[in-house]
Amino acid sequence: MSYISKIKVKTVIDDKNYDSFLHDDNDEFGKGYGIRDYGAAPLGTFGDTFPKKLYIDSTLWPEMIEMADKNKAQPFHHKQLDGFDSLNQSNTNYCWGNAVIQGIHYLRAMNGLPHVPLSPASVCAPIKRYKNQGGWGSQALKYCVDHGVVPQSMWPANSRDKKYNNEETKAIRKEYQVNEFYELPDRSFHALVSCLLRGWPVAIGLNWWRHEVLACGVHIKGSDPESDTVVEIDNSWGTGWGDNGHGILVRAKATPDEAVCARVI
Repeated sequence: MSYISKIKVKTVIDDKNYDSFLHDDNDEFGKGYGIRDYGAAPLGTFGDTFPKKLYIDSTLWPEMIEMADKNKAQPFHHKQLDGFDSLNQSNTNYCWGNAVIQGIHYLRAMNGLPHVPLSPASVCAPIKRYKNQGGWGSQALKYCVDHGVVPQSMWPANSRDKKYNNEETKAIRKEYQVNEFYELPDRSFHALVSCLLRGWPVAIGLNWWRHEVLACGVHIKGSDPESDTVVEIDNSWGTGWGDNGHGILVRAKATPDEAVCARVI
C-alpha cells in the first residue's frame, strides 16, 4: 500500500475554493507578486537553472515523502524544531521578498545556525527605490547573493525608511548572504516537488493569487503521485492566517509561474 501523509495543516486551497482566498487592495493583507515577463527576463537571467539531472521521478515521490516524514527532514520540520514564526508583510507589497527571506530562515535552521530574524524590507526597499512596489523572487534572491540581508534588529521587517541603509547595515549584510540558488522553469510542478524532496524550500510566485509564498514541504494524500501530491506553504500574512501561518495548495494551485530556491548560505 502506498504511503499516505498525515497532514496536520487543515487550510487547503483548491480549484473549488481559491477565490475565497483572494483579497483586494483594501484588505489587511499585502501581496505584490509582479508577474514576470520571461521575454524580457528569460530563465537564467538571475541564477542557475534547475538542472534536469536533479528531477526526481514521480513514482519515487511517495517513498521519499515517507522517508522524509519519518526522519523529520522536510523544511517545515526544521521550522517546527527551531520554533520561529511565519513572517507578516503587513500592508507592504513585498511578498516576493518575504518568501525568499523566510526560505533563508529555513536554510539556516537546516544548517544548524541560530535563528536571526532577517528583514525583507532590507532587500525589497533598495531594489524598488524605497517604493511600496511588487516584484518577484528572483529579484530578491539575486540581491541576497550580491549584497546580503540585514537583521530586523537593525532594519525593521517592513520599513522603507532610507535611514536604515547606512554603513553599519551595509557591513552586516555580508554575514547574511546567499552563495548559490536555482531558478526553476515556470509552470513546472515536477521541478518544485524535486526541490522540496531534496530539502530545499522554494519561493513560488502564483499568477492566480498575484502573491508569492514559500513552499516548505510536500505531502501525498492518495495512490497517484501525479494527482495526489500537494504542497505545504508558509505564507507571509502572520501566524493568524491558515494554520499558524501555513496552508496546503493542490497541484493546480501550487504549480508556480516563477520559482527560486536558495541552496547555499
